[in-house]
Amino acid sequence: MADKYNHLEIESKWQKFWDTNKTFAAEQCSEKEKFYALDMFPFPSGAGLHVGHPLGYTATDIICRKKRMEGKNVLHPIGWDAFGLPAENYAIKTGVHPRLSTNKNIENFTRQIKSLGFSYDWDREVDTSSEEYYRWTQWLFLQMYKQGLLYEESKPMNWCSKCKVVCANEEVENGLHERCGAVVERKKLKQWMFAITKYAERLLTDLNTLNVYICHGWGASADSNWFGNIKKLCENKKLRVAVPSFPNSQNPVYADWKAEFEKTFTQKSNGLWAQDVLIGHSLGGGFLQRFLSEESVKIDQLILVAPTANDCGITEIANFFSEDFDYEKIKQSANNITIIASDNDEYIPLHDFETLAEKLEANLVLLPNRGHLMDPNFPELEATITHIARSVLNWPDKIKTQQRNWVGKSEGMLFESPVKDTNLKIQTFSAHFEAFMADTFVVIAPDHPLLKNLLEGVDNKEEILEKCEEILQKRAIRGFEEEKEVEGIFTGRYIVDPVGNGELPIWVASYALADYGTGIVKCSCHDERDFNFAQKYNIPLKPVLFPTDSELASKVRNLEICYSDMKNGILQEPNDFKGKKSGEVREALKKYLEKNNLATRKVSYRLRDWIFTRQRYWGEPIPFVFDENGKCYPLHESELPLTLPETDNFLPNDNGEPPLSKVTDWVNVQGYVLPDGSVKTVQNGEAPAGVEVKQFTRETSTMPNWAGSSWYWLRYMDADNTNAFCDFEAQNYWGPVDLYVGGAEHAVLHLLYARFWQKVMYDLGLVSTKEPFKKLVNQGLIVSHAFQNENGGLVPVDEVEEQSDGTFVHTPTGKVVKKVVAKMSKSLKNVVNPDEIVEKYGADTLRMYEMFMGPFDQSKVWDTGAVNGIRKFLDRVWRLFTTTELVDACPEKKYISLTHKTVKIVGENIDEFKFNTAISQMMVWVNEFSKLKTMPRRAASKFIRILSPFAPHIAEELWNKHFANEAGTIAYENWPTFKPELLVEDSVRYAVQVNGKLRGDFEISAEADKETVIETAKNIENVAKYLAEGEIKKEIFVPKKIVGFVVK
Repeated sequence: MADKYNHLEIESKWQKFWDTNKTFAAEQCSEKEKFYALDMFPFPSGAGLHVGHPLGYTATDIICRKKRMEGKNVLHPIGWDAFGLPAENYAIKTGVHPRLSTNKNIENFTRQIKSLGFSYDWDREVDTSSEEYYRWTQWLFLQMYKQGLLYEESKPMNWCSKCKVVCANEEVENGLHERCGAVVERKKLKQWMFAITKYAERLLTDLNTLNVYICHGWGASADSNWFGNIKKLCENKKLRVAVPSFPNSQNPVYADWKAEFEKTFTQKSNGLWAQDVLIGHSLGGGFLQRFLSEESVKIDQLILVAPTANDCGITEIANFFSEDFDYEKIKQSANNITIIASDNDEYIPLHDFETLAEKLEANLVLLPNRGHLMDPNFPELEATITHIARSVLNWPDKIKTQQRNWVGKSEGMLFESPVKDTNLKIQTFSAHFEAFMADTFVVIAPDHPLLKNLLEGVDNKEEILEKCEEILQKRAIRGFEEEKEVEGIFTGRYIVDPVGNGELPIWVASYALADYGTGIVKCSCHDERDFNFAQKYNIPLKPVLFPTDSELASKVRNLEICYSDMKNGILQEPNDFKGKKSGEVREALKKYLEKNNLATRKVSYRLRDWIFTRQRYWGEPIPFVFDENGKCYPLHESELPLTLPETDNFLPNDNGEPPLSKVTDWVNVQGYVLPDGSVKTVQNGEAPAGVEVKQFTRETSTMPNWAGSSWYWLRYMDADNTNAFCDFEAQNYWGPVDLYVGGAEHAVLHLLYARFWQKVMYDLGLVSTKEPFKKLVNQGLIVSHAFQNENGGLVPVDEVEEQSDGTFVHTPTGKVVKKVVAKMSKSLKNVVNPDEIVEKYGADTLRMYEMFMGPFDQSKVWDTGAVNGIRKFLDRVWRLFTTTELVDACPEKKYISLTHKTVKIVGENIDEFKFNTAISQMMVWVNEFSKLKTMPRRAASKFIRILSPFAPHIAEELWNKHFANEAGTIAYENWPTFKPELLVEDSVRYAVQVNGKLRGDFEISAEADKETVIETAKNIENVAKYLAEGEIKKEIFVPKKIVGFVVK
């Protein structure tokens, strides 16, 4: 073996070995426990990878390599999110077909990724732009269409008249098209919409951690039967669980049990929630039936185990069944109801279970010869709990919060008011209705569909509409930036406020959004934007909500400040609530408004339906056709995939019609309508006898780039299936994804859309879990240095020179610039290509450097100069294992302890994504073992195995030299174990300081007490010399680390 570590030779050797032997191919539906790790797949851009990409990929690779060594069947796939704007824009600019440029980019990405040694299963590679893949995207699209989740609507889009294209929001900067600099206009175009709002509540609910409540039966307790085992299983699955111990279980009283149950779930999570699971055994099942009959709650799962449906002739429990149960209400309270019973229950006849299952429309699971199901072992219920746990999310709280905010649930009141001098009535929604008596004006969105009708008969109608267009144009230019100053215009109309506030003027306001609430809002001085708007346009205001502080209340009364504390503010109106704290009477106010017919309860969501078409070429064709009357028909599934036609013209028409509209041979087709309402196309009018052949035109818009990424994790599970997008058995084995790693910037688009598609597929019976990704981890950014001029602008790094005094000068201008941290960007010339690092230092070095830079989830600054430090460490590892003889002799206890400690720390750190501290510990191990003349074989074996996930190439080579096996690879060797009793060292080393300066060190028994350690330190010759220079004023003792003395 070479003395010097030749990374180019060794890495190429092992990458070829892994590729040839398909080392990392996952077994399909193995008996082994599965582990599915997934990286957010990349868009194959022309620029290729930069050093930021491998950060997440390396982390998942480390995890996967460890899981394989732990005996798991690991699925770690890779693929390409290949449809999208960049490829089409490149085609428009150069004439190169998107397919050709995409294939070329994929080849480059593949080369780069393979050069980094990631353990992907390349046999499962997917490309969302391939016909084999998008056939199933189209198929899923049709299934959703059949469920009524798609509809067509005209929507205003960003339109560049110069380029004749619809621009994505990302392509608009300051109201200009980033490609050509032309002003972007708003143009109404027909779009297909996904009714994602139908799933708004479930998208919210399933973000929450579910609670499991287990109710025991008559004569039992919280520790009886299987309750303890199921409770422990729930805890292991990260579910919150409670088993209330009901009072007086021998002579139970329903009211007492109800009180205990309510106390339990109130303390646990302040109520029962829509994702919760209730389990009742025997009388516990009867108790839950009565509870759900009487209370208006919504839960996810009701599991009744050998449940009582009557008193079974037992006097002590008769009070639970004194009233008939409301089975319809019970059915409405739970999404799923399951009854588990035995065919030989000694207390309850089989007929009772069958009758109850029929009444509740429940799934009845009958087990043979299990009696009253009281055995501590209950594998069937364990399997049910395990299945439920698969859909519980382990996601960062910040991502959950972002999704909650994006869905934006508001529970409030809906007011309806007539418009003076018209036949119109308008509805306004308010989530903060507590101060409804303060309303003095109304605002309407500038693009509200009711606006034109509202303005009929108003003298300055055109002026108002022009102002609306101006506001909308400014909004388009502003994009997602917050509006600096609100603006608007009076419509000349008034509502007659039904709550008694008189006639309120209706204004168009820039901050009113047509697609939030009703798009019309009643306004008061108790909202910051309303307050500022009214102040600007001199609209009268009337405060009715005040703080308790008299001085502050005076400022509110004088309209000097806006007061909006709906929780602690004191109401002055209406009279029924005068002097009450508004947050405490919110529910009472709702009832007051309802009772007086002033408003109705309403839940509103910020989430809007999803525009699912693009007027582009490079996307999935939509499998719809239209007859001569414009009626839409889905294509028959046998027509899939509907492939993109060849063309060399990728620009839309002047009127905004997509590029595909110009491919007339493809657009105009003949076909006939099948009994199921779908269309089968024919060539040259050839069709079965008796059918009517009609003329049709194809839908010419394509799907957005989100389509392929909204289900791709499922295709990896069964990538070669030509009969289905994924076999049900395959997804039941592999799903959900155990670990999903990617950027936090995808929190509210990709991740939300993926969850939506998964839920629809779950409802269609196509998948077995409600959620696609069990655990989500976000990596931080790898950023680079850049240079900032005096105006705050950034300049390219190749235009900057460092001066002898350490300052930096921008050479074109001669001005001093400041070195700052910024994202990597081609324009700034600060992008680092991983190819250069791999060529010079090696893939293992790059992998370990990125993991060593800092905490995984935090941003880190790339420093090419620091990469060599990791390379030196690997060189040291190489020398240690190639020049030191391996022996079977047992080393000193401290080396045994260090090895077991290192195995423990590295293993735990990998699981916790603390890769930097894992590498630090391996460095400690190498430092200590480098002091030995011979290497203990067992310690060497353990170290190479824990190193292998981080630096797989060098680990394979060293393993092959010292521990060669039949498989020829370390990849499936057992992950090393540690013994807790060997973690404790016999001795420890103390550093000794005098007045803060190191004056010596010594080794002593780890069991030595404080007094012994301090006395030993004092007797060290060099330490004693410094102690003699004065009087010891203070002794410092840090166990197993430091002894210090303060001498004066």
